[in-house]
Amino acid sequence: LFDNRYGTGQSTLDGIIRATNVLIAGKVVVVGGYGWCSRGIAMRAKGMGANVVVTEIDPLKALEAVMDGFRVMPMIEAATIGDIFVTSTGDINVVDRHHFGAMKDGAIVCNSGHFNVELNLGALAEMAVDEPRIIRPFVKQYKMADGRVINVLAAEKLIHAPALYSTFLLWLLAELFEQLPEAGDLDKPKLVFFFDEAHLLFDGAPAALVDKVEQVVRLIRSKGVGVFFVTQNPLDVPEKILGQLGNRVQHALRAFTPRDQKAVQSAAQTMRANPKFNAAEVITELGVGEALVSFLDEKGRPNIVERAFIFPPASRLGPLTEAERRGNIEASPLLATYGETVDRESAYEILRGQPAAAKKTGPGAIPAPAAPGAPARPSSAPRRQPATAPEPAPAESDGGLFGSLGSIFGGTTGPRGGRREGVIEAAAKSAARGVAGTVGRELGRQILRGVLGSILGGRR
Repeated sequence: LFDNRYGTGQSTLDGIIRATNVLIAGKVVVVGGYGWCSRGIAMRAKGMGANVVVTEIDPLKALEAVMDGFRVMPMIEAATIGDIFVTSTGDINVVDRHHFGAMKDGAIVCNSGHFNVELNLGALAEMAVDEPRIIRPFVKQYKMADGRVINVLAAEKLIHAPALYSTFLLWLLAELFEQLPEAGDLDKPKLVFFFDEAHLLFDGAPAALVDKVEQVVRLIRSKGVGVFFVTQNPLDVPEKILGQLGNRVQHALRAFTPRDQKAVQSAAQTMRANPKFNAAEVITELGVGEALVSFLDEKGRPNIVERAFIFPPASRLGPLTEAERRGNIEASPLLATYGETVDRESAYEILRGQPAAAKKTGPGAIPAPAAPGAPARPSSAPRRQPATAPEPAPAESDGGLFGSLGSIFGGTTGPRGGRREGVIEAAAKSAARGVAGTVGRELGRQILRGVLGSILGGRR
């Protein structure tokens, strides 16, 4: 997942920029599919300021793209607005004849999938009026009858950049090796990485980079991290790194060419021989779901290779049914502790004198019985209010204009004894505070001057 989402996403955009020198920001980037590779491409393009559109036929993945903030539409609609088209589905003819016919002038099209079959280049060549023209390295330009041009990138050479993949792999493993604590020899790793399409990691990578990857893969075991390389051919993984891998699962290989026969022999020789059969012969006879497996035992020694059936994943995407949910709850060891709902009396209820068991009752409802030992108190009985002191009578004020002026300048007393300042009182207090503040500041200044003078030896 890490390699597909982050490695492919970055290398795809890097390949497009290197080939075309185009500015990604502001462009409409159409991403075909929304698998892990396509998610990485869409995420990187969005991070570079592109307006990303996703085309996906799977309803669930299309919904995920919408929830991730991308526009989703059919390819025929996206073809009319897209500037850059990137396919990463593994399907055939994702961009077909009618899509090319709807694209605008100068559109850039490339493939980041496993095989170069997602673009119907045969149909595009038939639509073009001339032979494709190489305008830049790895960029072919097809000219249409109406004058439009469509630029196609040699995606199989650009997108799958092995040096970039290996650099990302090395960085990721090195960061984990530096950050994770020592875990020793664990029965099960704490974190496992599966790097799919391993031939993209090491094909054409520099020797120094391969040595560094081999070193990190060997040392990261002590951090509790497991690394698996997934590839169809064991020759895709360098021997230095292949020798560090203890667990091996080999599916069927077909030996049609000398190179295929060499791959079969190499795969058989990397496993501990089983005297019951010839591993090289069995590899070519394996059917669907069969594999040769060899794992390390409890002491770290490789077991002899065995022929086995691989149990397919038994999973379901969706919520549990009510019966499954109830069964999981009843089988949980926490049911005895958390199975019963407890509504304890809160501090708020205690202070108000309302126990937790008491509920609000409607008109005519029967009140809940009192707790044992508690004095019975009918819910309808009126509570006795504590005696309060009589409120002071409001101050009498003179009526007329003079009474109003007197209350403004001299202040008034409220009905509960509160005093509101008048204009004269407020002015007097403000003046007093101003004088006190001035005197205080001057007095503080004199004291500070005297203290410093005594310390520093008097005023000069």
